[in-house]
Amino acid sequence: MASSNFALNLSSLFLSVTIFFCFCLSSEAKFPYAEHCNAVVPQPTSSRFSVDTSSSIYISGGYFSGRGKFSNGKFNFYTNNVYRTQTPGTVYITGRLTTGSTSSYSTRVASFSLAPHRLLESAEVANFQLSGFWSKPMEKICMTGTGSLSQENGTSSKLSAMFTLDYPKDSNISYSIVSGKLESLDDSNSPSHFDKISVLGYAQNNYIYTQMSRVSEICSRVEVPKLSLGLETTSDLQNLLPGEFQLEYERGCSAEKCSPFSTEFLPSFMNLNVIHTTEEGKVHMYIGFSNGSARSYGNFLVPGNSLVAEGYWDLEKKLLCLLACPVIITKENSKNSFVGDCTIGLSFWFPGIFTIKDRSNIAGRIWSLKGDSDPGYFGSISFRSLGGNIDVLPGAKYEYTKTHSMMTTCSSTKVVNYRNERYPNENSVEDLRFDLYVRPDNGSSMWGYATPLSIGDRFYGFSFSGISSDVYFFGKNHSSSQSLLNVSYTISYRSYNSLRTYISAEGVYNSRTGKFCMIGCKLPEESYAEDCKIQISIQLSPLKMNNEEHVIRNSSGSTRHLNGTIWSTRKKSDPLYFGPLEISSYGMYSIEAMETVARMDMEIIMVIISLTFSCIFNVLQIFHVRKNHGVLPSISITMLVVLTLGHMVPLVLNFESLFVLKQRRNNVTLSGGWLEVNEVIVRVMTMVAFLLQLRLLQLVWTARSSNESKTGIWIGEWKVLRFCLPFYLAGGLIAWFVHSKTYETQGGRMIWTALISYVGLILDGFLLPQIIVNVISNSKDKALTPIFYMGTTAVHALPHLYDVYRAHNYMPYLNFSYIYASPDGDYYSTVSDIIIPLGGAFLTTLIFLQQKFGGRCFLPHKFRRFTGYEAVPVITA
Repeated sequence: MASSNFALNLSSLFLSVTIFFCFCLSSEAKFPYAEHCNAVVPQPTSSRFSVDTSSSIYISGGYFSGRGKFSNGKFNFYTNNVYRTQTPGTVYITGRLTTGSTSSYSTRVASFSLAPHRLLESAEVANFQLSGFWSKPMEKICMTGTGSLSQENGTSSKLSAMFTLDYPKDSNISYSIVSGKLESLDDSNSPSHFDKISVLGYAQNNYIYTQMSRVSEICSRVEVPKLSLGLETTSDLQNLLPGEFQLEYERGCSAEKCSPFSTEFLPSFMNLNVIHTTEEGKVHMYIGFSNGSARSYGNFLVPGNSLVAEGYWDLEKKLLCLLACPVIITKENSKNSFVGDCTIGLSFWFPGIFTIKDRSNIAGRIWSLKGDSDPGYFGSISFRSLGGNIDVLPGAKYEYTKTHSMMTTCSSTKVVNYRNERYPNENSVEDLRFDLYVRPDNGSSMWGYATPLSIGDRFYGFSFSGISSDVYFFGKNHSSSQSLLNVSYTISYRSYNSLRTYISAEGVYNSRTGKFCMIGCKLPEESYAEDCKIQISIQLSPLKMNNEEHVIRNSSGSTRHLNGTIWSTRKKSDPLYFGPLEISSYGMYSIEAMETVARMDMEIIMVIISLTFSCIFNVLQIFHVRKNHGVLPSISITMLVVLTLGHMVPLVLNFESLFVLKQRRNNVTLSGGWLEVNEVIVRVMTMVAFLLQLRLLQLVWTARSSNESKTGIWIGEWKVLRFCLPFYLAGGLIAWFVHSKTYETQGGRMIWTALISYVGLILDGFLLPQIIVNVISNSKDKALTPIFYMGTTAVHALPHLYDVYRAHNYMPYLNFSYIYASPDGDYYSTVSDIIIPLGGAFLTTLIFLQQKFGGRCFLPHKFRRFTGYEAVPVITA
């Protein structure tokens, strides 16, 4: 143990010294630290460093203001390594600073300048690798380094910079804002030079709570909300609280009366950021505000738009109480900011009742602690959570208010039930979550999801950012005999160029017919004008629909999971009216997913078995020709080339036709480990089969090229090519023409797929060139051993027989999940699955007859004596 610790300490010392010297060398060569930073933090003279894990610095959601190459936006700083030096209180740090301008929103915000302005839109992102020193007694950091600026047009430029920051050893609510600047070290005439930018951030290290007594006094006067939910542990706060909130003002409110900031800024949204909690339930954070969009500026620490706060969770009241202070711009110097008086109270709680109009898992209030007549007083502001992950707490319930009118509509709906198919019930919630494709009458298509908030008395967790794989529910199961169920849903959709739209839906689900009848309340993100005059009708596909006639597929072969409509019941002249939206979803139910996985596992095994038999048949054929050298010239090279290419093409295409599933497994959960392990096995087996087929081709080619066997044999092979090539080309043109007419709107890829399927048909008829060779030579040589031509024919015929079995025992679904008998590799249909095996059996019979009675035995007598060539025996030493 002692030796291992010594080795560890030695390696740490070596690493520290190496980093220090690298820093010194790079600094002296490019931008000497002493030259630029000694006036801020003097460089220690000693090179003896040791690792310091207690002095890491982390700034997230900071704000920077600049000109030229940098617009206003967000910056982050992370330390990579921290080392103690021999200078007391001074540490050597390396870190990364990133800046990125925000997207443009119609948002008025206060910046470092006193005049509100819009954020500039820019895709420029800068990354700096910095190193330097932090003097804790001086509470200053100075670092130098290089970076790159990635610009909107795709180009990048190299930069050199010095970063200085006033950063305290300890922080508290009044001393939690840190400021600094980033300056260019490149010459002012250099293209890499940039104007100095100012930065502002929230100190997160060694926070000391100083306002707990005042928070306790605030919390004692706060009225306890009814039906609020409690927390078992305060550690849950860090997961529950971060997110976006909508502010709600009393009627007649204005920025002058109700804004906690300046009289020119009345925010509409707020964000909680960088929340830290302790085991005792203490919390500190900064809070950002915006007035255009929930995401526009709320997660930035912007002076004039932000609060810093600390408080604690009251277990008895089930309430989070906070005391907050505004971040104020210094009038004398607009580049600096400070924390103002802490005269703002906040409270948060977790409502226990959800409805169609109120689905916030967090609610709260902001109020002024000043008197009504004091400057800076503002009226009370309510807020509720918007979006974010809805982590349902024990005891949450959903209150249905709109389902009564839907009961009659959904129970009387006539739905055609194919073969008495079943539909998902309330006990299979994963089957009642959907990805949606939304198509308006005009305009671009949209994508979204629909996920249940409650089914009957069961309450589920959900996520506005997408469908969650985790399900949380409270309440008892319903009897499966109950067909009409109260349901509530969250439906969300957006196009690439639009804001996301949320619809809170509530209604009835008929599990006997698979029909949803719901009323929705739409909340557009910009205006939040409530619109509850929306109706939603959804029809699910049955479980395990085996009737191919009624299966609807998309372009990838996936079956339609549901179809429906969302429409407004308002008049067309109403500003909130919108045209009907058709919705659909292409996916599978959980029972179908399990069956698909089981089928795929079986098909992987069948692929491996087929390749194994192909290898065995090739080995036996090689042994046959080695014992009977005289039959080598009688074997068709064209046939062997076709078989060799049949194994080579999957290798060249990297198994895309077999394992495209790896890139397109969006709609099904797969046992990825099993699939990937067997993919390697299939690759190896295909390679072995290819090499054996290539070896057989090489033996035949060598025999054909020997001096003793040149006469007439190559002429016969050319006759085979003259017959087969036009035949193959004509078939390919016919396949291309038919497919282009059928799928002329699908593009070139579909035509390429059709040609690949035609190549599979050529492989099915691989014996055709050998039959022609036998006819030309009229040979009785047993060139092919029966186990080779019969076994290989069986290997090519079995996928078609399996396709018949699959069509009758599995739901037709997901073409790309077919590993064995893939529709992309051959022709598979009711007709072809009969004709192709029969055709293979017919060709096998002809080969058998030719090798027993002669190559022309099946021809009429008058055609049996045309001139050709006869195989010449190979003379071996």
